[in-house]
Amino acid sequence: MESLRKAVGRVVFNHMVTPPERENSHMVFHGGDYGHGYLYEEIFCRDDKDLDFAVQLVKAPGAVLDLAGGAGRFSLRLLEHGRDVALVDKSVTMLEIARRRKKALDHELSHKFKIYPQDISHMQIGREFIAIFSINNGLEHLPDEHSILQALIRSANHLNPNGEMYVDVHYPVYWEQTEHWKANKWEYSQDFVLKDERYRVWGRTRGTENENEVVWEHAITRNLFDYTFLKTRLLILPLQKWHKLFTTAGFKVTDIWGSWDGKRMDPSLPKMIFQLKRI
Repeated sequence: MESLRKAVGRVVFNHMVTPPERENSHMVFHGGDYGHGYLYEEIFCRDDKDLDFAVQLVKAPGAVLDLAGGAGRFSLRLLEHGRDVALVDKSVTMLEIARRRKKALDHELSHKFKIYPQDISHMQIGREFIAIFSINNGLEHLPDEHSILQALIRSANHLNPNGEMYVDVHYPVYWEQTEHWKANKWEYSQDFVLKDERYRVWGRTRGTENENEVVWEHAITRNLFDYTFLKTRLLILPLQKWHKLFTTAGFKVTDIWGSWDGKRMDPSLPKMIFQLKRI
């Protein structure tokens, strides 16, 4: 996959300047759609180590399902390794990027890449997969635990009896010990360069009446005056709730990692990555 970035990690603006609270700032709510998909990929998908590790997990022959696969970042890596791939997502703008990427492939690879514009809680594809991946916290973007359960049940129905599913979510123990978690306070995140334009990113989180729900916002600016705001609500569930959801959906947990390199789950690592098999 060819990156749009020309350079990364440059400090461009003064860290002391924080985003304004302006009603006229452009706001995108991820719950309905991802909006600025190209910005999302640059902010959240800058490291391909997760893909390198994930691809190597699939040993048996067969097709792979990229669940809530967005713009197709993981799907392309799977295609490079000879896999037939199905991507399921409902975001119009993210799927637009995925379709452009599919169109840029040669005929053989394009034929192996199927895109399904569906809600993962109600997906119906009509085929089995040897592996299913939910990368980048895809299940956490669903509105409630019932929707997550339905997505898991649908996944179990699409998984080969000998196949495996991998689910990547936040580890709440790690996040709750960070300094400004749910404090609703802007923090500098990173700088990046996209198509020769320099961006600065800020982030903040706040809680809601649901103790497991987090509103996560990012403010992105090119010049400290014109801001784009990305906003999403995430269900960041404790380990015990995930175990219950997996069991109810017909899965058993066979392993848990703390990052996409096989490290064991630990409070110093931000993720829980579950390896699942059908019961």
